[in-house]
Amino acid sequence: MLLDVSPELIALARSGDEQATGAFISSFLHRVEPLARSFARSSGIDVDDLLQDVAVRMWRFREKVLWAEKPVAYSRVLARNAMINCYRRRVRERSLVSALVFERSGVELF
Repeated sequence: MLLDVSPELIALARSGDEQATGAFISSFLHRVEPLARSFARSSGIDVDDLLQDVAVRMWRFREKVLWAEKPVAYSRVLARNAMINCYRRRVRERSLVSALVFERSGVELF
């Protein structure tokens, strides 16, 4: 299993304990960091930005994460989707910058 989370920690987090929720998220981020580093290296995205985005998403959707049948699996999917979204955002930004450069140079794209 990617992450060993005690049932007690999840129970505390589910009861509304923000410290327990933070501990769950922190533990998960620590475990997913190597994957994030690999993804960041191959895509040119800053790993700290990527991990921060994952942390923010996990906090924002903490109710769904914690009450999922399998919170760790749900967290992995959330992290994967955050990484993919960061990559898409990066591609979109590059496209916009390229279009702006072409526009300023007088070249029409369409």
